[in-house]
Amino acid sequence: MLSPVSSAVAPPPLLSCVTPASAALPPRRRRLARWVTEAVAAEVPGVRASMRRSLEEWGVPSGCVEDLLLIGTELLSNAVRHAGGAAGRPCVTVTRDGGLLQLDVADGDRRLPCVGLDAGAEAEGGRGLLIVRVLVSRAGGELSAFPVASGKVVRVRIPAT
Repeated sequence: MLSPVSSAVAPPPLLSCVTPASAALPPRRRRLARWVTEAVAAEVPGVRASMRRSLEEWGVPSGCVEDLLLIGTELLSNAVRHAGGAAGRPCVTVTRDGGLLQLDVADGDRRLPCVGLDAGAEAEGGRGLLIVRVLVSRAGGELSAFPVASGKVVRVRIPAT
């Protein structure tokens, strides 16, 4: 089941929870929204819809919203599909700090993702992270992945323009 944890002005620590805000804040204010979900594919559309509402409430331009939704959907789907039981309860966190958007997808698997693995010409999958990399690059952003005590985080930072 989708568990929206928070959507509000965020304190600096990554894992802090805050009370939901009812109105959009000026772009210079730091904003945070977080969803913790079950590691099942059926949860992905609900997270995507909630991300859209938060990003639109924050006044993020529509093109940037669409890119971040595609990126977030791919990263969460990867966490569900590839981390398997190790994923535990994947966590999606989106922050806006002035002109920068950050998307973190955390799961319980410490194996870092590999971009550019050989996908056969007829393969139905295997290109998602490559597409994410292209979208992030086109937006002038950064893509990274790193281990944390509870697994890993895949992070995307893009300008909110």
